[in-house]
Amino acid sequence: MPMISTAVLADDAGDVAAIQQFWDEYETYVVAGDDQTWIGFYDPEGIQMPLAAPMRNYEAVVEDAKTWSVDDVDAMSIKPMETVILGDMTWSMGTSTLDFTANDAADQVEGKFMTILTRQDDGSWKIYRDISNSDK
Repeated sequence: MPMISTAVLADDAGDVAAIQQFWDEYETYVVAGDDQTWIGFYDPEGIQMPLAAPMRNYEAVVEDAKTWSVDDVDAMSIKPMETVILGDMTWSMGTSTLDFTANDAADQVEGKFMTILTRQDDGSWKIYRDISNSDK
């Protein structure tokens, strides 16, 4: 488990802006269908807890991404309602909307998420724990 650094005080405003940038980029790569870049948003020790499926460690997320297709994703919006910086860890909680086309029919899924991210050695943020579900 990553340790929370107390040696360096976090720049909360800068870190919150970096997390917003993280989510903006995440949306972009999901809509683009870029599964390889999407995998890069996860910490190698990350765990994903998706709706109606078992928990998946990083290796399972990578394997799943090999068959995952987001070609029909038309738009995605992630709106953090709360981002709390705790040194080299943060949690971000909010809502999401995914517009997609399936079987030639447009649909929209609204949901919510709670994600814990860890700061990497290069200063970037990666998903450490992620849980999301839809409102339907």
